[in-house]
This record gives sequence, C-alpha cells and structure tokens, in this order.
Amino acid sequence: ATFAPQLSLTVTPNLKINGPAKQDLKIGKMREGKAVFRVRAKPELGSASLRFEAHLGDKHGRLTTDLSVRPASPFVTRSG
Repeated sequence: ATFAPQLSLTVTPNLKINGPAKQDLKIGKMREGKAVFRVRAKPELGSASLRFEAHLGDKHGRLTTDLSVRPASPFVTRSG
C-alpha cells in the first residue's frame, strides 16, 4: 500500500519560500519519505518561524520551529 500525504510549509514575513510551498509525497507502508523546501531569509533580522503541516485524509499533523535570522557576517566598527 502507498500513502500520499500532502506536506505544506508556511513562513513568517521575514522568510521567503523559493519553490512550491506544498508537496505531495508518495510513501510506502512502514517506510519514510522526505520533502525538500528551499527557504531564503529576507533583509529583516530577528525571530522567524517555519510551520510544516501534513494532511492525509481526515488526519493531520503540525510542527512549528523558530529560528533567528542574523547577518552572514558579524557587525564590525572601526575607529581611529
């Protein structure tokens, strides 16, 4: 038997999903599956959230994770 759950991702405004935000998976019984989402941080710094939701018929699951959006390199000041 094969199951086809739909996985979706929503993000806070300081993140951008590059590509589809929903994916249909095909998973065999007693097997695992994976989905890949590409996400990019926008210039706004601070806290961000990723919310994953899976739906299969009348069943659903949800996972939210928080992360910190920071500059790629540390802030440096020079004086003198």
